[in-house]
Amino acid sequence: TKISSDGATAVTFTMVSGAAETTGPITVAGLRHTRASAVYSRLAIHSGKPLDPRDLDASRTALYRSGVFTTVDITAAAPSSPGGSAAGESTPVVVAVSERPRFEFGGALGYDSEERLREGAQLGYNNLFGTARRLSLSLKNSTL
Repeated sequence: TKISSDGATAVTFTMVSGAAETTGPITVAGLRHTRASAVYSRLAIHSGKPLDPRDLDASRTALYRSGVFTTVDITAAAPSSPGGSAAGESTPVVVAVSERPRFEFGGALGYDSEERLREGAQLGYNNLFGTARRLSLSLKNSTL
């Protein structure tokens, strides 16, 4: 750091790039009814490939969009060597999820001058055979 006669300060930074991070083993935690393969198939990250934060975000979004999980947390472990990963070292990734309840039930009741009394019910199953697929049944009734 240098300070000139007019009070301006010049700051010099030295940057050293480290080795590119590679995705290490991927562990899934928190599964109760969902098959691990249903999670792995939605991940944009893969062991041995470059670790990209955009892929972590895409994986998180895909798991939320499945509708099966209430929380999804994907973390890459900090490099074990100071200043970044050593050459050949991979970064382990943990995918922690919480599953939403498998069954959902909803109902509706209303009145309209044209339809008069109307009612409806919906039954949903959020995790068909542990594959993170949804199945729902809707029933509606009115005087029309």
